[in-house]
Amino acid sequence: MSLPAQLRSCASTPLASADDGAITQTFRLAADLPCYEGHFPGEPVTPAVVQILLARIVLEDACGHGLRVGQVNGGEFRRVIKPGEPIDLRLCRTDENVYLATLTVEGALAAKFRLTVEPA
Repeated sequence: MSLPAQLRSCASTPLASADDGAITQTFRLAADLPCYEGHFPGEPVTPAVVQILLARIVLEDACGHGLRVGQVNGGEFRRVIKPGEPIDLRLCRTDENVYLATLTVEGALAAKFRLTVEPA
């Protein structure tokens, strides 16, 4: 199974739309995902690229087709995300094909970045 498919299987809530139009979904990433192998042995943390991939797959699921990431801007990764922690992902459209992704864990900001996407 591909990593995006494995990540989708870790969703703990269905895809939802907030009153303000944001797209939201919560994940709990399993400790046995291949992205944790070597990152870091004995003290696994969720790689930034996996956090970006989560945002992309939520957008793909929301729009119903594949997307390609064109750019990631303004990335701030403020908190380590460990396997099994609840990751609340929120995506707000800021411009055509540009979304602000915010990841929080137990109410604390873990990461935020702007994601520019285009059809795959």
